[in-house]
Amino acid sequence: MEPLASIPEIAPVFPLPNVVFFPRTILPLHIFEPRYRQMIADTERSAGYIAMALMRPGSENDEQGRSAYFDIGCLGKTTSLSRTDDGRYYLKLVGVRKVAFGDVVKSSPYRTARISPVAETIPDQLSSASREDLLKLLGTCAVLVQEVSEKPFPMVTVKEELQYESVVNSVCVHVGLSPEIKQSFLEMNDVRERCLKLTAFIEAHLQRIVLSRGSRAEGLESGLIN
Repeated sequence: MEPLASIPEIAPVFPLPNVVFFPRTILPLHIFEPRYRQMIADTERSAGYIAMALMRPGSENDEQGRSAYFDIGCLGKTTSLSRTDDGRYYLKLVGVRKVAFGDVVKSSPYRTARISPVAETIPDQLSSASREDLLKLLGTCAVLVQEVSEKPFPMVTVKEELQYESVVNSVCVHVGLSPEIKQSFLEMNDVRERCLKLTAFIEAHLQRIVLSRGSRAEGLESGLIN
């Protein structure tokens, strides 16, 4: 985790309608819009920080203030930056820290806003409870993949070097949640609570899949479904 002393007080904000960025995850980006190409060019000359935010529904055309996006986002640091001949950028953002957005300092050509780091509670990495949390989360994901793809999933193991926060946040990113649900998980300040609620959410989704499959099978047997 980036030391607090190195976190800027002001950062460019890149709001997107369907992207929720989490600490300790990696976000690939293709930057083609002129104002955000300018943003990347500016950050390239500085420390490379960009704050990602989820746009509020219906605010796509709102160019003023911070009301267009949620109050909590994630600060990232640019890596693997490359520029095409026509001026577009490909890059990866490494999630540094969850942040709260303050006042907009500049709104043109792109937003720049005050940010402040948000403290999160992270459980002991090596405790047996932490390992059990991750085993249950990843095991539930394995069952979900198997149910959706109907292909066997390899046995889940949890190595000691796996970071609790990285695993939980990566599942939040990749498991297929809606942006609004991802945002609700991001806004939880207790990472273990995030893990447990995420596991419960996936389990409930699995149950719905199984029940739906059972109802369809009953319908086929009764001739109600062709």
